[in-house]
Parts: sequence; C-alpha cells; structure tokens
Amino acid sequence: MSPLRYHIMRLRGIVLFGTLLILGSSIAIAQPWINDSLQNFYEVQRAAQEYWKDRPIEKGQGWKQFKRWEWFWEQRVAPSGEFPNPMQLLMERPVLKDKGSKIEKTLGTSSTNPWTFIGQSESEGGYFGLGRINSVITNPGNANIIWVGSGSGGAWKSTNGGTSWTCYTDALPTLGVGDIAIDPTNTNVIYLATGDGNASSAYSVGVLKSTDGGETWNTTGLNYTTTQGRVMSRILINPSNSSIVLVATNNGIFRTTNGGTSWTQVQAGNFKDMEFKPGDPSVIYAGTSNGGVFRSSNSGSSFSQITSGLPTTNGGRIEIAVSPAEPEIAYALFASSTTNGFLGLYISYNSGLTWSLASNSPNILDGSVTGNTNSGQGWYDLALAVSPVDAAEVFVGGLNVWRSQDAGSTWTRLTHWYDLGNNSPTIHADQHCLYFAPGTSRLFAANDGGLYTSTNSGNSWSWIGNGLRITQFYRLGTSASSSSKYIFGAQDNSTKYYNGSSWMEIATGDGMESAIDPSNENIVYTSSYYGALQRSLNGGSSFASIRPTQSNGSWITPYMLNPQNPSTIFAGYTNVWKSLNRGSTWTQISSFSGSSTLNVLQVAPSDSNTIYVSTGSTSIRRTMNGGGTWTTLNLPVSNTLTYLAIHPNNPQHIWATFSGYSAGNKVFVSTNGGSSWANISGSLSNIPVNCIVYQNNSPNRIYVGTDVGVYYLDSTISDWEDYNQSLPNVIINELEIQYSSGKLRAATYGRGAWEANIVTTSINVGSVPAQVCQGGALSLPISSSGLLNSGNTYTAQLSSSTGDFTSPIPIGSLTATGSGTI
Repeated sequence: MSPLRYHIMRLRGIVLFGTLLILGSSIAIAQPWINDSLQNFYEVQRAAQEYWKDRPIEKGQGWKQFKRWEWFWEQRVAPSGEFPNPMQLLMERPVLKDKGSKIEKTLGTSSTNPWTFIGQSESEGGYFGLGRINSVITNPGNANIIWVGSGSGGAWKSTNGGTSWTCYTDALPTLGVGDIAIDPTNTNVIYLATGDGNASSAYSVGVLKSTDGGETWNTTGLNYTTTQGRVMSRILINPSNSSIVLVATNNGIFRTTNGGTSWTQVQAGNFKDMEFKPGDPSVIYAGTSNGGVFRSSNSGSSFSQITSGLPTTNGGRIEIAVSPAEPEIAYALFASSTTNGFLGLYISYNSGLTWSLASNSPNILDGSVTGNTNSGQGWYDLALAVSPVDAAEVFVGGLNVWRSQDAGSTWTRLTHWYDLGNNSPTIHADQHCLYFAPGTSRLFAANDGGLYTSTNSGNSWSWIGNGLRITQFYRLGTSASSSSKYIFGAQDNSTKYYNGSSWMEIATGDGMESAIDPSNENIVYTSSYYGALQRSLNGGSSFASIRPTQSNGSWITPYMLNPQNPSTIFAGYTNVWKSLNRGSTWTQISSFSGSSTLNVLQVAPSDSNTIYVSTGSTSIRRTMNGGGTWTTLNLPVSNTLTYLAIHPNNPQHIWATFSGYSAGNKVFVSTNGGSSWANISGSLSNIPVNCIVYQNNSPNRIYVGTDVGVYYLDSTISDWEDYNQSLPNVIINELEIQYSSGKLRAATYGRGAWEANIVTTSINVGSVPAQVCQGGALSLPISSSGLLNSGNTYTAQLSSSTGDFTSPIPIGSLTATGSGTI
C-alpha cells in the first residue's frame, strides 16, 4: 500500500459519526450585501457599507466586487430600491416578442447596417485576459468539445479543445450564465442556469433548455416573473434518468422530473454548489453560502443538513467535490464568513454522513505568495476539484490555484495572478471553476480572465481563451483622425488599446473611461475605478498618473477633453476639476457641498464654458461661465441619469438618458439648458437606457445604448428605430462616432467592442424644377434651413422625359435656388 493510500485509510478510520439536522428556510449568506433576506437595494448597500466600515479596502478583500455590483444595480433599481423584474428583458425586447417560449437566434431588424465585432478576441493571458468565465463542462465522451458560461457574455462552445469558439446565446434576454449541464444520453439537450452566479451582476431569467445543441433555446417551468432577482450557480442532470434535473439557487434547490416542464423547490436556502456521488446519483451533496452542507439519499426529492465534524460558526460559501476513484469520499471547501479566507477543507469517507477537518492553513484563498494573510474573496472566487484517478489529489482555487497531494493535509501553490519571475505559472486572478474532463487528466481553470488548461496536475498551464468575445467594457475612446485606433476600459482586464495594427493590453486593474487626443494620437488617456486617471505620451507604451485629487470619484469617474482645445481636460469627482496642460496640473472649478460623487460630465462642443454635471440623482448642475457660477436644475424623472448629449452648435440643446424600469421615462430633450424638458421616449422598451450620442451634420439624430442594444431617432422619423442587426442582446455602456469612417462604435458589457455604419440621411424633395449648371453643378430649391449639411453626401434622383438616373452628389455641387442654407 502506498504512503498516500495509507494516509487516506488512516484518516478514514478516525472519522466520527454524528446526527443529521434540518436547516430552516431562512438562510443568511456570508456577505451581507447579497444577503437573501435583504430584498431592497438600499438595504443591501447599507449592510455592505456597515460591513466594510472597519475593514481594509485592499485587493483580494472583495470590496471591488461589491462596488461593481453596486454600480450595476444602483442605476437599474426603482427609486424605492426595489429590484426589477428579471424577465423584463424577455418581455420587452421587440425581436423576442410573440414567440412563446422559443427564443430564436435572429438578431435585430435593420438590414442595411449590420454590426461587426472589432475586438478584443485575443490576449496573451496571464495577468491579462478577455473576460470572466463562471463555468466549464465538456461533452460526455469527448473532452475536445467544451462549453463555457461567462459572467455576461453568454455560453460558448469549442469543438477543437479550445482552439476556436462559437457563441450560441446572443439572442437570449440575458447573457449571464452561471452553469451549463449536458444530457449524457443526448448531448443535443443542454440546460443553462442563467444569470451571473458569482457576482450577481447579470440578470437571471431562470433555466433555459436547448434540444438542438444550442441552436435555439426555450424557457422552462423555472422562470422568474417576480421582482425578486434570483441567482443560479449549479445545475445537475441525473445520469441515470436525464428527466431529473436539479438547480442550486439563492432561493433554494429546485428539481424537475419531466425535463424542465415543471419544478419543485425541494430545499429552501441559499445554495452555491451540488455534486452527485460517483456511480450513485441517488446521493447528492450540496453546499450553501453560509456554512451548511446538505445531503440527499433519494435523488434530490429531499435534503437534510449534515453537521457531524463540520464547523458550526463562521462558515461562509461552500464548494463540493468528489472523485470516481474513491466514490465514498467527498470534500467540502469552506470559506470564512468573517474574513472570506480559508476556513477549512473537510473530508468525508462515508458518502457525506460524517466529516473531519483536513486542514485550515495556510490561507489558500488569499492572493499572496505564501498564503500568510487572513483574508480572501471566498464569497466571489471559490473553486474545488479532485483528480478522477487519485482522490487524494485536491485542487483549490481562490485568487490563485493550490494543490494538495495528501487529501488536503498540506498545500503547494501552483499559480499566481502576476508574474513572480521564478517560473511559477501565471494565470489570471479569481478562480471560479476547476473542472476535470471526465475520464481524463485534463484540468480546466476558469477565472476572471478566461480559460486555462493543464494536463500535468497543474504544474504548467496553457491559455485557451483566445476567440472568446466576452470582455466587459465600461467605456471607450476613439481617435478623431484615425479610423483604426480606439481604446476601451475593461472590467477585470485592464485597458485595451488598438493602435491601428494590433491590440495593446495596458495599465492595470479595471479599465474605465478612456480617450485619445484628437490633435495628437500619441497622447492617450485611461483610468481605473474611483478616478485613477493616467496619461501616456508615447502611444500607450507607458503611463503616468495625472489624478487631480486624492478624493475618490465615482466607480466610473467621468472626465472629458475640451472639444475645442484637447489640451484642456475636465474631470468630475465630488467637484469639477480643470487642467490646461493635459493633466499635469489641475484647478478646482466648483465648490459643491456634500460627499456625493459625480457620474455625468459633459462639455458643450461649441462653448467649453458651458458644462453640465450630475450625481445621477434628481438634478443636474450647469455652468455657463466656465465654473464661475453653477445653477442647479431639476431632472424630469427620479430615475438615475446615465448620460447627456449636447448639440454641436447649441449648448442649450441637450438630451438626457435614464436607467431603471419606469415605463416611458427613458429619453428627454431640453432646448433651454435643462430648465424644462420634453419626453421623447416614444415606444422605447421599458429597459434601462445607459448612454446617448448625437450624430453631427444630421437631422438631430441621436443613438441610445440600452440593456439590449441600440436605437436611434431623428427629425425625419416619428419614433425610435431598432438598430441592432447582428448585434448580440447585450448591455451597451457607451457609444461614440468616428466620423472619418462613418462608424458608430459601442462598448458592450460582456461581448466586447462593436461598430456599425452611421445612418445616412435621405431627403425627398419631391418633384422640383432642377437644372445642371456650368461645371456639372446641380441646382434645386431648398425649402428648410439646415436641411442639407456640409460634410454629407446626398443622392439625387432626376427624372426627365428621356429617363431616370441616380447619382451621388457631393455637397459642394449643390446650389440653392430657393430659401435655406447649404
């Protein structure tokens, strides 16, 4: 007998048997800001602030993940703090209406200007990456067919072991995927547990099912129609009877016996993980978010809590793992509810009836090299896997990946989230899933950067995330002079800059608002959370801080280059700051009281002395003299103000967009600088509107980005037009126009960066007298001032007794013979 086998047998012999206790229906989870008993946003926010009041705000503590959650939901909740109906997107998205339970793959209704993905789809991996993966699974019997579920970028499939990827969920009402399950008897049958199961930052619409390999999806009997947002983290298909499916949610464990037609809650509580006993699916283990381990012996018809040998206090999130090499062995990984660090790994040798502590040190959940801190992010990143051929080989993921080869007694760190320079493998931080392809030694690690794999027990790792278009972009900047240069700030994965020929991964942390100087493309700006502004003078090769104040700004702090003179920058923290030398020095130009931070800042293109700012609440502030005096003006609705656009020639003509789910209160316009407003929401669906951009030299055309795509409106049409051909049903965080190429660009929250042609102006002047003048210029009457704008190309269709012809006419060849200007 090997020493390792002897070690397992010795531990098995000293396990004590205990009693079973049933947990009540009310469960508080490890982190109070996502406590299931708190159903109001402001209650959760206050609980989080209280929790963090006396705790260090450092990397690896979980504060950043809370702030992301707060930023996402604060805009979307009702003024009362009530969370929205998670089925709202399914009910409101026009392309999805009137199709019953079937969700088709067709995207958008415009056929003339399809959207094109522009990046980023490749990364070097390691410290950098492309986006967050929550789950990974391989097809039964074929480990080269891989499915992954991303935080807000959908479900992706590879048929060649991760060399290339295809998305199968772009038409779904939510692109958050917590977990994926594949029917072992029919791999065309796939279930999705929708929503973001780790950070709660994407909608869940329940369990979806495909019977054609992911080509189309159908809702099941478990779909959410109440205002209580739900989170799903794990879904299992019974290998002996695939009609039995279980899903772990923050509202309990649900079970279907008819392939998803109807579901029953078989256990109340907030559950994060479940596993079948290998070879015996009548036995199921389940872990909660607050230290509870449950067991079923009847295929999930009922569960009982197990307490023998397990911690009774300070238990947080739990992950479960098993191995077919030793079916009786089960592991339970506990995070601490007080520190979110490593509380302990527990092992059972009798199918989960009793447990014992394998180890509780070092802190294998923290981000350090040696695990010598007392903190971690166990509520957010927690992963556990056991070798399918050796039940004593255990892998744990927190910020890094650790391995034990003696059933959890001792640990070795395998990876680190930044390059240590000592040949230690570098993979991205925040592990969400460790998974062995059944019947193989191939181990996958899914994290905030993407997907990695190892075939030698984690000693080395390969990055296989290229091709996953799942980046969560917050903001973008585009070059005015070059059509092929743009920069995007990404959650988790720094700032991505396309320099005209290749992508550069620059700066650090979460990338936010970014910009390229229109007068000098080598001057590039980016930022991170709370207003950590940075500037590069060499095209992104290196950056230096130009932060104007040590006071924190908003999660996404707004700043803007002066449209008339880009060497002048304006930035909004609790007050407005101005720099005349590209951020080298700053001057405060407002004296607002209070501690609220600004999240909207816009400078009028035609008058940089006119500036609008807002905290996003019930009012905006306006200055018309460069900050000398500020006027407070009421907003037309109480929803969160998300963005402002200003007419290029009239600083008093402004448009405002609003988030939330107040029907008919999405977009407003003011022609007197915000003193009064007119509602132009029209038939826009009752979903959050996140951004707006005005198209210069157009009939007052505006584009808005929503939680499910882009729409536009101008003075030539009576209502909003869908502008989503080929664009996934994804959250749009920001829009910008690159005029030399005529491109509208979008920063999406989960599907990377996209662009489409801007709408071209069509003018019908009817049947009018016209003549071709000397030199070939066309003369025709113009009856409305400003109808034709310099810089556009128009098409004239001329009729005569000898025939018709159509020709593009540059603006310089048009001559007005009636009233109006050209």
